[in-house]
Amino acid sequence: MDKIIVGVYIGLLVMSYAAFYNTSSDFTIRPLHVQFSARLDSIYRTRDKELSLVAQTENITKKELWDLETILRSASFRNKTIILTTINEAWAAPNSLIDIFMESFHVGDGTQDLLDHVLMVALDQKAYDRCQAIHVHCFKLMTEVDLSGEKLFMTKDYVKLVWKRIDLMRIVLKMGYNLVFSDADILWLRDPFSYLSIDAVDAAFSCDFFNGNETDLANTPNTGFLYFQSTNRTLELFNLWMRFREFHPSMHDQDVMGIMKSSKEFANLKIKVRFLNTNIISGFCSVSQEFENICTMHANCCTSIERKMHDLRLVLRRWKYLKSHKRARKKLKRIPWRVPKECVRSWT
Repeated sequence: MDKIIVGVYIGLLVMSYAAFYNTSSDFTIRPLHVQFSARLDSIYRTRDKELSLVAQTENITKKELWDLETILRSASFRNKTIILTTINEAWAAPNSLIDIFMESFHVGDGTQDLLDHVLMVALDQKAYDRCQAIHVHCFKLMTEVDLSGEKLFMTKDYVKLVWKRIDLMRIVLKMGYNLVFSDADILWLRDPFSYLSIDAVDAAFSCDFFNGNETDLANTPNTGFLYFQSTNRTLELFNLWMRFREFHPSMHDQDVMGIMKSSKEFANLKIKVRFLNTNIISGFCSVSQEFENICTMHANCCTSIERKMHDLRLVLRRWKYLKSHKRARKKLKRIPWRVPKECVRSWT
């Protein structure tokens, strides 16, 4: 903070000097507020051109982009990074998944401040209204179809919903922001950023099942928890993702990625990809037993809101107990999370 203050002070001195000793022949003095105004106008015009280019290639208006820009600037941190999640009416209803999601930040280890950097993108009006009632950073994304109700796994509306998330991520990346995308059925138990090594990769994928090698493309990616750095390689990845979707229109984003990552086109991107260890970025498909290392828990391999809520609440209760009982923790060779329980019934 002291360095920032000193920098601003020096900047003001330089601008004052320039204003007084103007190089024009008549030594016209330009007041500081005029110089600041001109500089701000230049910044605005540059950014307006950038957002116009995004609007030309995406299904979003420039006004919506400016609204989104305002929120992103307020919520971003760590070199323009945002935590992004999407909600609809079903997931945002009172005492539903969004409440469990937010509670995890409050009871997690070092996660409380991260909630200030979460942007909730609502896919319908009721979800947006609920977001405004419980959170600071909310944005309503216009959609052509009704995505408000519960979308069961692999139904047509479910596929539309997950691809809408991909559209949103691509827009945010084009705007120059890095992002961590988190489904709202994920518990944030610890700050995962130190593990993510965000400066070393273009993209990081959570996994349903992790084979022990973070660079092995044979891992099974899960698109519920992702990290993307805003680079040209990453934007090319999203373009390729959409092209592959055209060949597999009935598939959701995760399955298309599973096919695409083994392609020559993907290899040609030379993108730096990391697959995340399920002992740290965990989920119901592969439940972590490493209490001291786990950062997130995803209700994946589960098909309904009620089942997800039931099992996530079990995890939260267990987390609170073990977090406050260190001695009991040390005696355990395996962590009895007692999940998945209801989610096991998803496939019966």
